[in-house]
Amino acid sequence: MTKTTALSARSRNYYTSMSDLGVAELEKPEVQTIVLSPVRTLPSTSHAFDAIGGHFSLTYTDMYGQGWTTRPIRVKSKVVTANTADIADGADGQSIISNENGVFGMFQDHDNILVEYTSGGTRSHVVKVIEHGAGFQGLLVQPRIATATNAVLTLTLINQDCGEIGVTRALTELPNQVIPSITVDETITTQENVFRVTFSDSANAGDQAMLSCKVDACNSDGCQPRKDAMRAQLTIDNGAAVTFAAGDFQLTFAATKLTDTMVFPGDHLTYGHAAGHVSSTKVTHTAEVLSMSGTVATLVDRTISLADSASGHIAHALVNLNDRDKRSALTITHACADGAGAICTLAANGQFVTAANDGTRYSVGDVVLVTSIPPAGTDKSPNEGLHRVTATDTAYVELSRIDGGALTVITDGDLYGNIVITRVSTFPCSVVETRKGTAESLECSGRGTCDGSTGQCECFEGYTSDDCSMQTVLL
Repeated sequence: MTKTTALSARSRNYYTSMSDLGVAELEKPEVQTIVLSPVRTLPSTSHAFDAIGGHFSLTYTDMYGQGWTTRPIRVKSKVVTANTADIADGADGQSIISNENGVFGMFQDHDNILVEYTSGGTRSHVVKVIEHGAGFQGLLVQPRIATATNAVLTLTLINQDCGEIGVTRALTELPNQVIPSITVDETITTQENVFRVTFSDSANAGDQAMLSCKVDACNSDGCQPRKDAMRAQLTIDNGAAVTFAAGDFQLTFAATKLTDTMVFPGDHLTYGHAAGHVSSTKVTHTAEVLSMSGTVATLVDRTISLADSASGHIAHALVNLNDRDKRSALTITHACADGAGAICTLAANGQFVTAANDGTRYSVGDVVLVTSIPPAGTDKSPNEGLHRVTATDTAYVELSRIDGGALTVITDGDLYGNIVITRVSTFPCSVVETRKGTAESLECSGRGTCDGSTGQCECFEGYTSDDCSMQTVLL
């Protein structure tokens, strides 16, 4: 029944003066943001992961400390062809979506995919991958779609078990209606799945325990829930042989060795290499890497060679993200003073100027939350939100908004205040509290007593309903 709460110094609201503290405001529901992203950093943006996929699960903890874990939720894969691709007619009403760069390794048979491209106008089609139609080099789909040559394709997974629909269904289908209803908004990129979860139902009022996320594979007998792992795809197309070093499991290509370990025992791996033929390499399920010898990886169920057979072929590595990001949490406040301090200038390419050596504390691929003082008359800076780190140097960090928006200098906000950058991707799946719930969370609405033997409320005089939230006497 209570509809308002008093402002406090910890509120996300901004005040014109201290006299505003204690003024009533409407209660607000809890908002938590889930961020799925690859956390293994690569030496340059040219070698960035080009897709994520696999599965994850969420655990909700109720007000009594009981944990409830969802069934596996599919990562909503989105890929954009780096160069041009073709769509050709196949047999029996099928279409062949071929791609020499091999970014289609995240899709599986029977997946529903939204295909978007420009060829004589903007086109979009919803298709299904046919049986045995998913390969690294292309997809066989139905129904037949318009042919296209040399088009840049965007393919997005739209199954009912992925994205905001998948998260909503998984949470609301938990036993005993622990979450009767919920609101989920998604932001999907090639490298991130971001879900903004609002606990909008009165049964989940007040400050909620943080959701927890699991991305590990659990494919052995007895696992619950049984699930594949979350994974990221790295595609190499450099016209040269590709090999893996036996000693340190590092990927070698174009006479350059990546500094990051890409494959090692305990990882789960899918791999393929082939020339540009749609059916030359099929997607196989991931399996754990037991050992490496030369360019041969011994997996739990098979042995595969991680060497490209000839120059000009394409290599793909789908790397599981089971390994934790062991870096500590990082929050840096970049102070500005009359436009002369750190991060007060912003280049056109999204480079924030930082204090000396601050830029190197971030890594390419990090997902960070940017907060700053808002312009006058507003409660949020236009630059506030989730960003991806695209480049670093000793005295700057280059950011790109995950939602695709632009970065601008706000003269009475960013320029003359503090900008706080917090790294949130310290795990392949992170959860941050976007807004603390301020509604009451009381047994029987604080207007009755709970009979522990039956779980039912005995309402005080003048109140009724299962949770005593309705008033029957008006004074």
